[in-house]
Amino acid sequence: MLLHSLWKVLHLIKIKIEYKMAGKYIFAFLVAAVFAGGVEAQVGVPCHADIFQFTPRHSLNVSEYMGNWYMQEIAGSNIGNFPAPDYKCATRSLSLPNGTDITQVSAVDTFVNVTSGASIVETSAVNVNNTRSPYTSMWYMTTGTVETDVIILSADLEFKQWTVVYSCAILAPDSYRYETVTALTRSQTIEPELRQFLKALMVGVGFRIGDHHPIDQTNCE
Repeated sequence: MLLHSLWKVLHLIKIKIEYKMAGKYIFAFLVAAVFAGGVEAQVGVPCHADIFQFTPRHSLNVSEYMGNWYMQEIAGSNIGNFPAPDYKCATRSLSLPNGTDITQVSAVDTFVNVTSGASIVETSAVNVNNTRSPYTSMWYMTTGTVETDVIILSADLEFKQWTVVYSCAILAPDSYRYETVTALTRSQTIEPELRQFLKALMVGVGFRIGDHHPIDQTNCE
């Protein structure tokens, strides 16, 4: 949760450096707004430290939850000016690498950079807390050196339509807390009514509507 959002942070850092070198990028205004509006408030703060009271999804069937998901909406917390995605066609493919062992999940995120058109693939190992419900909805994801707390907040009854996922990573070297919530669906295209429903769920867990952005799923291969 995730994962693709970490790519966004790296992209912001890259643009900030380019601005210092060239002094002419309009995006500097956005960088300044992000830093003034909430980046400092996110430094050194642990996950789940604000007003959020998350309830993981009860009775998550991990096996049924596997498969392909399309990322439709993303929102950030306590940033004040969460930038729109610089990627599109974002998907997450979940599988059980060890057969029926639901404590180990493989997650492969793919997306396309809208500027360069380059395809990005990120593979993560996921540890699932399989003690009892709802702990099976609380995942620990590792991507390289980045560790992310993931909570499956909600999903449809049969795990065949939609899900809403929270993720939080503490990024080095400044211990910056990068916290998002993402809505994903089994279908690449969705009806406006479903999108509004998912956005309402995202707002319901504390992520402001002004910091929501759709993820483009058009013209994808």
